[in-house]
Amino acid sequence: MTTTRLMRLSCLIASLMLTSACLSIGPRVKTEVVIVRLGKPLQVLENVTVKCRRVGDGSVGNQDIGGWYCMPKDHFERLIDRASRAP
Repeated sequence: MTTTRLMRLSCLIASLMLTSACLSIGPRVKTEVVIVRLGKPLQVLENVTVKCRRVGDGSVGNQDIGGWYCMPKDHFERLIDRASRAP
């Protein structure tokens, strides 16, 4: 194999490894937060599936969130607190 072909092959392999994330270090995690102002709840209009952690048992799964409503975190925490005290 000639030096030019070997160099081209090496460049091709290196570019494929870079674009396929083979050379990245560690897992890639993405967290998105919806910030909601008091008295200004939001409705999710885009029908998307998100990875989520369930409150209570901590299990992880996927959930379709199209049409859901978002509220401030302290309101959500109060709902969880009241739900845990309900008979």
